[in-house]
Amino acid sequence: MQFEDLKAISDDLSDFESVSKLKGYVSTREKEKERIQQAKDGTIPQGLSTGYNILDMYFRFKRGNLVIINGHANVGKSFMVWYLAVISAKLHKWKWIFFCGENQSADIRRQIVEFLGGSLARYMDENLFNKLLEFAYEYFEIIELDESKDEIETADMIRKISEDIIEEKGSFDGLLVDPYNSLEIDISNLDRRLSTHDYHYRVLTKFRKFNKKHNITTWINMHAVTESLRRIDKDGYPLPPKESDTEGGGKSANRSDEFMTFHRYVQDSSRSSTTEIHVRKVKDTYTGGKPSDLNNPIKLTWHCHNKFHGFYDENGECALADKKAPENIQIQKFPDANGVKDFDNEIQDLPF
Repeated sequence: MQFEDLKAISDDLSDFESVSKLKGYVSTREKEKERIQQAKDGTIPQGLSTGYNILDMYFRFKRGNLVIINGHANVGKSFMVWYLAVISAKLHKWKWIFFCGENQSADIRRQIVEFLGGSLARYMDENLFNKLLEFAYEYFEIIELDESKDEIETADMIRKISEDIIEEKGSFDGLLVDPYNSLEIDISNLDRRLSTHDYHYRVLTKFRKFNKKHNITTWINMHAVTESLRRIDKDGYPLPPKESDTEGGGKSANRSDEFMTFHRYVQDSSRSSTTEIHVRKVKDTYTGGKPSDLNNPIKLTWHCHNKFHGFYDENGECALADKKAPENIQIQKFPDANGVKDFDNEIQDLPF
């Protein structure tokens, strides 16, 4: 073999070694090709519909994303986020892993059934109830740690359990952590020079990596800080919190792909059944969605139409109901305290 041939082989090996060192760290033409061509053709896949045309303009279901929700206590954050997850399961067959540190798993499962059936469980036909309950078990896995065990519920533990569930039961589309402050802070392996601020940044970053690894979306429900409750409107009602009002500050908005605020005027009987959805951030608008108008949020009202209770938008659409309600629906008044409550004809007690 000639010296020139040996040199050529050596150069080729050198190039191969150089490429290998960059593998996994640098994007490639091949990896980017499809997305760039889709952008050129105008065919980038859109996020999945929420079942509400109005909400779809601002928010869509997207796998692989980190979604943060904030809001004041007692405004129905959990109720609304469960409702949206149930919509994704019914419309798109999304499968979810729930960790809800402040709720019993049986109560969540029953609530899923009631969302699907549009009725309280006790008023539901037995066959329908059992059918919907099977759906709830098929599409929702609920993490509930044995109270007799000493494990501390941390973010790392929830991700580990979720990975075990995925390994045993196959792929899932969503993970819900509700609420974030139900998780214990574990700084045992944290550099002493770092703070809990750094810890929370790391937790959110790990959730983002978890999403990409398993092509799953993670939704995290967070409380707003006390200071935000002191901001009131001219009538004395608390205003919706901002991203920076989230416990831990603005880091949650910084690390999220989508950020939403859920708000309800709990002590105003004329508005207490309406939940406002403020979409604060949408990182990837190419796949659908955008921030909502600051003073014109999406409004979903808990309402009964055709004996189906659910969230209806201002056009009478309910993502879980078979029939559309009249546009600009009027909220049914609650019966008098001494009156007889007929579930089929009156709006059910607000379940927030």
